[in-house]
Amino acid sequence: MPAEGPAHSTEKSPSPLDPSSSSSDSGSSASSHSRRRRRHRSRRSGRGKKMDMAAVPKFERKQHIQEFADLWAPYTRVHLKRSNFDSDQEWRDNIILILNHAANGNRQFKANVRKLRKGKKIPVEQVVDKLLEEYEFALLAQQLAIRERVRHFSWDIQKRDGKGRVIYPENTELSWPKIDDRLDRLTMDAGEIDIEDTMTVKEKKEMVIQALMPDQQRGLLSDIKKQHPHMRVADLT
Repeated sequence: MPAEGPAHSTEKSPSPLDPSSSSSDSGSSASSHSRRRRRHRSRRSGRGKKMDMAAVPKFERKQHIQEFADLWAPYTRVHLKRSNFDSDQEWRDNIILILNHAANGNRQFKANVRKLRKGKKIPVEQVVDKLLEEYEFALLAQQLAIRERVRHFSWDIQKRDGKGRVIYPENTELSWPKIDDRLDRLTMDAGEIDIEDTMTVKEKKEMVIQALMPDQQRGLLSDIKKQHPHMRVADLT
């Protein structure tokens, strides 16, 4: 029986110089590296999106802009830090998203944010500070206007002389319905900017008394005395 020779494999071991082997290894390595980079980018780009929406401060009214700004600042320091995001664009997009959520359905707030961003080119990260400045200025102007209406309650403050002073026409008699209507509108406008409480009952009485002509004042005092015979004059002021 002939002796069996050593067994030889019909498969060839890849040569270290085999270009197909090198290409395959290189492609596999590149593919693996690409997958790792995609996973890394995915993890990084998700950092800025995990924000606590329940903690977003809600805008209520223009009169409460200071309270909103006081809550907005710490929220942004925690949830909207620039370092949480991969790019300035992603950071600012998220600020816009949160501002829309903070608007709490207030269309005027959204419109003002948009006007500052697009009309006045204010960077979105500075918008709340700018709103605080503009709202407080507007509120101050409204408060001064209310105080002027209180001071000149008896007269039409729209009628002014060449120097801008309210004209005080003589012998101007206001009817009781006119006085009631003027006082109601003044009280309502003051309430809209949260300063209604600054007008005391005494101040309202004084406005009404000053709006009356002497004959009306005497008639009012006479009616009050008839209804309250024991009331002192001091109680009327």
